[in-house]
Amino acid sequence: MPGIDGLTTVLEAALPRERLPLIRVDFSDPKAWRRLAKAVSTPVDFSSPIDNDPDDFDPGYSVPLDVIDDPAFAGITAADLVDAAELSEAAGMRGYAILVDTRSVAEAAGDGGLASVEIVDLARIPGQTFRCLATSVATVHANLSTGNLFFDEFTTGDEVFDG
Repeated sequence: MPGIDGLTTVLEAALPRERLPLIRVDFSDPKAWRRLAKAVSTPVDFSSPIDNDPDDFDPGYSVPLDVIDDPAFAGITAADLVDAAELSEAAGMRGYAILVDTRSVAEAAGDGGLASVEIVDLARIPGQTFRCLATSVATVHANLSTGNLFFDEFTTGDEVFDG
């Protein structure tokens, strides 16, 4: 793992301003990683069945992601990411990042099909985290990006936000 200065350099190079970083930090199971990346990036249809007009095609809401599959990020933690972001000009460009960590990979490798990711606040209360089902990231993003909910409203102790 690079030092904080090296991580800051990688962070600045890897994170475009307009996209949410989905960062792979566990490289033990490529198949589980692909499952998680797909679950996070799959569009979600938020339309109500009442509003569902068969003539209106809605492809669903997609989170604008920057998928980072770089071994330079192997083993980093939320705290490492916050430290690097604080040193970086990129810190003020986004509010949070998504980490696919060891727990995420272990859950995705299991038979249950429900895997969580760690959401890390980089701006409002840097270092605050919560876990969220990979399939619920679009709900989190939609609420945070519109100001409908704030980051701390998702933090519920050890519970996993499930949409």
